[in-house]
Amino acid sequence: MARRTFKTPAWARPETAAYMRQITAQLKTLDLLEGADEGGLTMICMSYDAMLAAHAEMRETGMFDVNKQGVAVPSAAFSIVMQAQTQLTKLLREYGLTSKARASLKRLEDIGGEDDGLLSRLSREVAD
Repeated sequence: MARRTFKTPAWARPETAAYMRQITAQLKTLDLLEGADEGGLTMICMSYDAMLAAHAEMRETGMFDVNKQGVAVPSAAFSIVMQAQTQLTKLLREYGLTSKARASLKRLEDIGGEDDGLLSRLSREVAD
C-alpha cells in the first residue's frame, strides 16, 4: 500500500512544517496523497521555506540594492522571493491545491466523476 503521509524534513522552518501539514491534509481530503508524491511535496516544502527565508532577509535589508552606477536594482532576496513564489505556484497548481484547481475538481465531481479523457469516453460510447 502506498504511503499516505509526508514527513517534513528536519531543516524546514516551523512555519513551513505547519504549511506542509495543511498541504498534506488537503491532499488526504481529496484522496490524492500517494507515496510517489514525496519528491513533489519536498519541492513544495523547499520552495516555501526558501520564500520565507528570503522574505525575512528582504524585510531586514530591503527590496532594492544600489549597483555601482548608483541605480536601484532588486535585491538578491527580492529575486529569490519572486522565483520561489513562481515555483511554489506552479507546484501547487500541479497538485490541485490552488483555488482554481479545486474549483475544477469540484466541477468534475458535480458532473459525475473525473474527466478520464477522450479515448475513454469514445470507448464507452462505442460499447453502448
